[in-house]
Amino acid sequence: MELPILSEKSFEKRNDEQLFTFLQDQLEFLNSYTDEINSLELQLDDANATFRNTLSEYSQRLKLIAKKLGKCVRIARPYYEAEEAAQAAKLECEEAAIRYHRACGVHKEARETIAMAEKKFDSQKEDYNFDAAWQEMLNRETIKI
Repeated sequence: MELPILSEKSFEKRNDEQLFTFLQDQLEFLNSYTDEINSLELQLDDANATFRNTLSEYSQRLKLIAKKLGKCVRIARPYYEAEEAAQAAKLECEEAAIRYHRACGVHKEARETIAMAEKKFDSQKEDYNFDAAWQEMLNRETIKI
């Protein structure tokens, strides 16, 4: 049942009997949903009670297990912490190896570029034209080394 949209003028046009009937219908409509809301609230209360009981039961079970296995957990904890630290160190080592190989490649490239520039200048000793572009390139490669 859908509620009709009423304006102030439509209320004025209705007589008292029609208004009373309309209001009675609306109250019945709202009361029908009140029963459904109450039913849903009861279901929610039941679900919350079930949750609290389950939580309490499993908390007790967990405490018993912790009491029973507490010593084993304390003994095994350092092993698992060390295993986790070893895994982290392995990942860090792999990343460092990748960075090292990249740096070696850049270093080798820079040395080759500088060697090529030195050969060029050695072959042109009499025409020693050292322009700004070559100087800039040599500076960049020297910084890389």
